[in-house]
Amino acid sequence: MRIPKRGVMEGFALSGSGLLNSLLRMAPHSIPCKIWKLAWRNLSLALCAAIALLDRVSSGATDAAQAAVLVKSPDKINVLKLEPGQPRLYDSNPLRTIEKVSPEVAGWQFISIPQRNIQTYEVRVRKAGVIYVFGGASHTSDEKFLGGNASGWEPASGVISGINVNHCLRRTVAAGETLQIAGFELQIAAESIALTSSFDEGKGNPPAMPKAAVPPSATPAAPDTQNIDPLIGRWKMGRNIATFATNGLASRMAPNFREDGKWTKKGNDYELNWGDGREVEVVRMHSDSKKLVGKDSKGRPIIVAEKVVGESK
Repeated sequence: MRIPKRGVMEGFALSGSGLLNSLLRMAPHSIPCKIWKLAWRNLSLALCAAIALLDRVSSGATDAAQAAVLVKSPDKINVLKLEPGQPRLYDSNPLRTIEKVSPEVAGWQFISIPQRNIQTYEVRVRKAGVIYVFGGASHTSDEKFLGGNASGWEPASGVISGINVNHCLRRTVAAGETLQIAGFELQIAAESIALTSSFDEGKGNPPAMPKAAVPPSATPAAPDTQNIDPLIGRWKMGRNIATFATNGLASRMAPNFREDGKWTKKGNDYELNWGDGREVEVVRMHSDSKKLVGKDSKGRPIIVAEKVVGESK
């Protein structure tokens, strides 16, 4: 669908504004009350819709053919313009926003994410440059924020700021490089970003690089989404929401509670290690891949978790 140019949309908004001013100049008693209220309501809605569309056009994801980086993720994420006031954690209450950006990244794009989640990404670089990651919890180091793999990243404190933005790092990347990135409430910023479900050749994606030409810092591509372990994603475990990432990290949260952990697969079982061994539980995937089965105090199988609706399988 072709989106009207900004000037056209502004014309629509100005036309609506002019009609509204004309109505205001008319004597209120010359228009029946119901018609007056209906006209006012419809014009207000039309103007709001026009403004919303303008914002959407100016801040949406870049087309894949022009994007500096392509991003693939199993999570529900959005691409927005990097500027103060934009929703950083789009489902938080109160809403957490971008509060300040340095001139060097002003006008770039970033990934808006849900709160309290370990985000996982695979990033394919199409244009050499710099990318940033930011977010994370206050009690973790930069190394732990990046899942124990901070090689190649350098601190960039203050470049992107906001409440609970406790880490900000940058990395110089080369065209053709592929990165796997995961971390708690981790967000990515780049000159331009396009979301994709596949890195297959075509549709503006660069051809695959020969193995000998891959930069030493490049990380091997993650397995295809179809081969991702069914544990990856968010699960409701009693009062907690647990998140399991592709790099073996995990977290579980409830109101006024959060605990980090790790998970490993051993045969058909998953070992969940919470709080560095404070609690270890062993579960098994149900045949429908939507439930986790554990054991009660008498050793009988019970459902201990259910996958959050809409998460990746």
